[in-house]
Amino acid sequence: MSANSSFIIRTLCDNQGCLDFQQLDALIQQQDSAADHILKKVLLDDRKFAIQEGKQKASGSHRISPDSLVVAKSSLRICQLEAGQCAHCDGLHVCRYYVCGKCRYGDKCKNIHSFASPYNATLLKRRNLHEMTEKQLFQLLLQNDPYLLPEVCRYYNKGNGEHGSCKLGSSCKKLHLCLHFLQGDCIYDKACKRAHNFGCGMKILKGRGLSQANLQNIQKIYRNKFIITGQEERHYSPAAGKLQGPISMKHQYDFIETVSPCQYSRLATSWFKPSTSSAEKGVHVHCHLPKWQVLKRDGVTWEDLPNNEDIEQAYCDPGQDVITAVDPVDFLKMTCRGSQVRRLSTASSVPKPSHTMLTTEWLWYWKDDSGSWVEYGKQGGTDSSPSISSPTLEYVYLADRETPIHFTAGKQQYTLFFIGKPGQQQMYQQNVKCNTTREVRRRPRFVSTNDMEVKLKSTSADSSSTAENVPSYWDKTALPIDGYKAEGADEGEE
Repeated sequence: MSANSSFIIRTLCDNQGCLDFQQLDALIQQQDSAADHILKKVLLDDRKFAIQEGKQKASGSHRISPDSLVVAKSSLRICQLEAGQCAHCDGLHVCRYYVCGKCRYGDKCKNIHSFASPYNATLLKRRNLHEMTEKQLFQLLLQNDPYLLPEVCRYYNKGNGEHGSCKLGSSCKKLHLCLHFLQGDCIYDKACKRAHNFGCGMKILKGRGLSQANLQNIQKIYRNKFIITGQEERHYSPAAGKLQGPISMKHQYDFIETVSPCQYSRLATSWFKPSTSSAEKGVHVHCHLPKWQVLKRDGVTWEDLPNNEDIEQAYCDPGQDVITAVDPVDFLKMTCRGSQVRRLSTASSVPKPSHTMLTTEWLWYWKDDSGSWVEYGKQGGTDSSPSISSPTLEYVYLADRETPIHFTAGKQQYTLFFIGKPGQQQMYQQNVKCNTTREVRRRPRFVSTNDMEVKLKSTSADSSSTAENVPSYWDKTALPIDGYKAEGADEGEE
């Protein structure tokens, strides 16, 4: 038997969705002793596998260390529309509670309790997942579909109160659990001030229909989810290398620039040594975040734009298309007097641990009938509040921006497209019944230089020390090297 991706995914899902490379390699060898070279090639497909690097060194011809964790990954999702509302989409038409293991309605449920329906069977065949068992598909969906499991409260993981900085307290509908515990890297263990057990969140989890077997495996499922999402942010595209001149609107979002702002450059600590190399050599940039730059006429050199903070503040306003200044910037085309413009940005805050410093919080907006921009999850216009929020949209966007997602607002059903229609740049949402559309935008939350100074000073004065705000998986002897992106334009408005 060849070590193809479908067989490996099934093997991983039979083992709680993940295996370390050494274990996986041994299982594959049992099936085919000549499969070693195929296995290594197959695992390079980051559309199907996420790999968390281990601490051991790779041996022999292997490029992956024996203790690296291999996680099964998929863009497969469950359709969010109610039964009978969706004629055709790229999501499974199946009951979400059935997937979680326990549907309270049983045979009376109006949603499908089978993957064998003609629609689902065709979809699974197209994705080469048709040979998977029901149990394997459950595991794959649970660790990949962001709608199935409740979110972890990011406010709980901030602040010093019993519920962190979460104002909802025990009535919060999100899990009050330590993010580092869920990711398996909390250095404080039993001494941690955040919850390391699911007791407080058990009611929320059971409300999602999770079976006892899934509840016993819940920590590993969440850890797998974090690994998958973290990989998505580090590997935004298959492109790599140094920017060579202007890039077209079609491809300008598919590039990970080697220049990135150093997240810790302004912290008073000896852990991170400032670099003396130039930005063009692909090192971290020590600057006030974020930084706006324009491409010079030579098509290679990037030059800082003046009035950086004014540009950033205007860009954070979803209603601003252009800032009219000495050097006007068009935010839709990301140009300045016809020259390409880029924005150096830190990583998105959604998939990162809550203690990570100076990440970028992205907000999502839709345009109401009056022309005002309303953030998702908040009341606005004449429509009821959408059932999704900015963090949820950001999570889905980072995981798979090619697949439209479905949501509700009051009694209305909508589909949100991350990629605009042919000939237009903007993302949009469409009413399923009326086919009317609304423009959608993704913009960062504004953080001024003064706000940053206050944050850094308060962090330095905190008795928990700066070390608590640095994820435990960073190598404290060197500068961090991943998780940053230079935007050629606002990614969502392609």
